[in-house]
Amino acid sequence: TSEVKTASCLVFDENVFLHGNDHVAKLSPDDQQRIKKFCGKVFPVYYNQTMHDTPVWHFETRDRGHRLLIHFYASLFFTDDKVGNFYKRFARDFIRYHDEVFCAAGKIILALMYENNVLSGTNDPMADLDTELVGGYSSLHVRRGDLQFKEVTLNSSQWYENTQELWKPNEILYIATDERNNTFFDDFRKKHSGRLRFFDDYRALANLDSIEQTQYGMIDTVVASRGSVFAGTWFSTFTGYIVRLRGYYGVSKYYNYYSYLPRKFQMHQWMDIGNGSAYAREYPTAWTSIDGDMLVEKDEELPRDDVGNKLKDTLFPREAMDKLKDRMLKLPEMLNKLKDV
Repeated sequence: TSEVKTASCLVFDENVFLHGNDHVAKLSPDDQQRIKKFCGKVFPVYYNQTMHDTPVWHFETRDRGHRLLIHFYASLFFTDDKVGNFYKRFARDFIRYHDEVFCAAGKIILALMYENNVLSGTNDPMADLDTELVGGYSSLHVRRGDLQFKEVTLNSSQWYENTQELWKPNEILYIATDERNNTFFDDFRKKHSGRLRFFDDYRALANLDSIEQTQYGMIDTVVASRGSVFAGTWFSTFTGYIVRLRGYYGVSKYYNYYSYLPRKFQMHQWMDIGNGSAYAREYPTAWTSIDGDMLVEKDEELPRDDVGNKLKDTLFPREAMDKLKDRMLKLPEMLNKLKDV
């Protein structure tokens, strides 16, 4: 309606819904403070019976002032954490790609894992996979095309220089990209000792010509999301969704990076919605402990002990990542031993 400000966050509260907007003033001080923190400078709109009974909602998107360019969980606030987590699970479990997308992506993922197994000579296809069966290769999303943020549109050599310590020697790298010039990655290819793989390499194997082309980008996100380490493009919502998928899988935050150096380690520190860009990245509240009933405002991963307060300026090589991961995997066993003492 005309009374609703265009910049708004939608608040769901059972008592306001049942008793009308006059109940907003009767919300507990704690709920009012949480709503204020979540919405920030954005105007809170309370979901009410009138909205509920409206048969059709129209979202105007004709101009920049009405663009729907933020994550669903960044604009919807539930005063009941149990309900909020339910809808985060609902989005995870039901607002998803069609099976055709996952089937095609699965063929590419298995091909990458098989190639890694053959090249490594371990004769153990599970050797490089974690408990979620993620791994066997690492991945990047190199956004090119019409991206308006030129500071993050890097050339091939810059991509390698900014991420080189993340990759194992001879590791297969799958690159999701909209770059159509086959020679663009030549500099990267010359410097990285492992093989580079792209979507088009699997056109025959995954029978991609039989799939609607509008689904190609979706297949790319799934394949990229299953890499051991992932490096993406800052500002890109395509990268953001890959990071969210990895969060759903339970991949450690220390295995997510951005190629843009000022934001390279952005995912390594917990950040609440409202403390950063609404669209340039995803936020861990979307996936952390959403199978429970409580809102979690921090993760339980061990802190990096090598950087102090200079996180953004510090390299975090693959060896250091893997050592920290091993410590985290052993943590439950160590805590159980302490309980028995």
